[in-house]
This record gives sequence, C-alpha cells and structure tokens, in this order.
Amino acid sequence: ALPAISTTNTSPHPPTSSSPPITMSLSIYQLLGDLSLAASFLVLIYQLAIKHEAGGISRKTQELYLAVFMLRYINIFGMHPTAYSAFIKFFCITASLWIISVLRFPIGQLRYTTNPDQDGCNHWLFVVIPSLIFTLLTEAIAPLEKFRLIEFCFTYSLFLESMALIPQLFIMHFQRNNVWETDMYVFFVGLYRCMYVANGIFRSPFDENHQRVVTVHICGFMQWLIILAAWFIRRCHKERSQTEGGDFLHQGNNSLYNLLEEHDEENAENRALIPSFMLDDEGEPIVHSSPSPRGSVHHV
Repeated sequence: ALPAISTTNTSPHPPTSSSPPITMSLSIYQLLGDLSLAASFLVLIYQLAIKHEAGGISRKTQELYLAVFMLRYINIFGMHPTAYSAFIKFFCITASLWIISVLRFPIGQLRYTTNPDQDGCNHWLFVVIPSLIFTLLTEAIAPLEKFRLIEFCFTYSLFLESMALIPQLFIMHFQRNNVWETDMYVFFVGLYRCMYVANGIFRSPFDENHQRVVTVHICGFMQWLIILAAWFIRRCHKERSQTEGGDFLHQGNNSLYNLLEEHDEENAENRALIPSFMLDDEGEPIVHSSPSPRGSVHHV
C-alpha cells in the first residue's frame, strides 16, 4: 500500500522552488536506514566508551560525516521537522561530535590506543575536492531555474557522503589486526545506504525534482562500489598474505629439516671417532656433569 501524503514537510530533503513542500510519510526503508545508521554510531560508542579501544577508527571519516550532517541539515529549523526527524538529526550530530572529541582529545586508556599516524589518508585530495567537483558538474549539467544554496549544500552532502568512508577503509586495508567493531561499523553504514537507495527508488514517482532523485541514486551506488571494491581488495590482500605466510613457513620448515639432517650426519661422523667405552648402551656419549641435588648423574 502506498504511504499517505502529508501537507507538512517532514523530510530532511529541502523542497524545490517549483514544487510545494509535499512529502510522504515515513517508509519502512527510511526507518531501517535510520536504525542502521544509529547502529553504526552505537558500535563506535561501544568500542570507545566500553572497550576503551580507539584503534582502527578513522577520525577523518567521522569529521566528514559531521560535515555531511551539517550541510544536509543546514535549514533544520526552517523545514518544520517531526519529532522523529529532529531526534535522528540531533542524534547523528551529537554522536559525531562526541566521537570526534574522544578521538582528538583521548583520555585515560584511550591515549595508549590512539595512533594519529594510522589515519594517513589525504581526505582533502581524495574526498573533499572530488565531491565539490562532482557537485559543480551536476549543477552545470542540470541547473535549476534559480540557484539555491540549500539545494547546492544538499547535493554536495550526497557526494561527500558517498566517499566519506574512504579514510576508514584506508585504515582497515593497511591495519593487520582489525577489531570486529570496525567491520560492523562499515557493514551498518553500507546497509544504511542500501536502505536509503531503496527508499529513493520507492519515492521517486512522487518527487518532482528528478535531478535530486538521480543524484541520490548515483551517490548511493558510488558508495556501494567503494565498499565492495575495498572489501574485494582487502580479501585478496588477506589471502595473499596467508599464502605468502604459508610458503614462508613451509620453506622455513624445509630449511630447518635440512639443517637438522646435516647436524645429524655431522654428529654421526663425530660419534664414529668416540671410543666405545665412552658411549652408553644406546650409543650416546656419556657426559658427566655436577651431581644433582639427588646425587644422580646426567647423561646427555
């Protein structure tokens, strides 16, 4: 059944200049997407607040997501949001601010698990500037009747969000021992984007701003391609490391076996020169050492 049409703008998307502020009620896809996004934040909060472990979390990714929320909700007080929408926006912004502050100013045990050098991805070069270029190209290809700052910020937030996970994936690719929280975080973020792509497809017949619909779909698929490509590269890298490690151990075992064989042959030649009275019943040389506390003599 199609959801009901309301006369107030409860969507986080800004209305277009050519259409009245008519939006649809909350869909199951948007609800699942919001729950997935909240779950991703809760995973990081659990890792930082309960486990006191900051390793593997990219502060740059969290700063990019904070910029996404601030750009997307720039007109939060002018859209007359519902209590649910206002709560989701408030939770996303406050959770991002808390995570960034903990990572930037760690205290207690977190100081020993935070390594700023591991977050070495140049997010300005690989995320911020390309997102701005894509936004300008989108506005140039399909310009609106009148330039609106809110629409421009919303489009920029879509492209910025589609590539915000790159610093996090960068850390996960080069870090050997990943904690399960970072994997779950990326999973929930990917699920959130998948649900919102489905929500955009579901609502596209009711949205008169076709440019925004196409942009939402493109950015959603871009983020999924980035996640899948990073997962594939990481899996290949892991299999290659295991293979190389196995070959190294196999070669090491063979080398050790050859060394032991050479040592046994050398010992056999040396034993042939030892007089028989200096050998025990098993043919091993008798080595007398200092008596043990019990007075026994050690045979080596």
